[in-house]
Amino acid sequence: MVWDQGVAGSNPVFPTYKIKIMYEKIVYGETYGYKDFITEEERVFLLESARNSLTPMNVNGSKKMFDLEDSLDFPYDTIQDIRNRIVEIEGLKNFKDLLKSKNFFAEYGKDSECILHKDQVFEEGFNHVRYNLMLSKPDRGGQTIHGNDFLDIDERVLWKCFSGDLEHGSDLVMGYKPRSIISMGFLIGK
Repeated sequence: MVWDQGVAGSNPVFPTYKIKIMYEKIVYGETYGYKDFITEEERVFLLESARNSLTPMNVNGSKKMFDLEDSLDFPYDTIQDIRNRIVEIEGLKNFKDLLKSKNFFAEYGKDSECILHKDQVFEEGFNHVRYNLMLSKPDRGGQTIHGNDFLDIDERVLWKCFSGDLEHGSDLVMGYKPRSIISMGFLIGK
């Protein structure tokens, strides 16, 4: 078990006043994540905010998603606070924000999946990396696929996806509880 230290931000919804927080680092095959990266209150707040958003979603069967930057009613300050925590805990120095699909919400319902794919690398000398938060974990199926690994990721875990380098996606959600994530993208210098 490895513990990494990060600084919580000062979000008006969840004020944490720049306190030091320890996150348990979990190794998943070729990547890793942080257990309980968000509180249960943040998880519920983010999930309800996304599900209740008036922002038009791209819908394909029981799969739906939308870019958080396109939403006027999503609590973007909470996402920025989480992004700041990621920068702090990962020690990111040489990085850029994506211009397109920087942050998005995706939900996969019964009989849907995230088809294996690699994300586009937008700029030479940088890797496209996504940090994903599991907001809702299916009872059956919906496991994350990252490279050759199937990852059993719990709710509230933030995991690092080498999205420009490795194929990633999920297997089929078989139960009625959906797989819901918020994905935050970065271009990180090689």
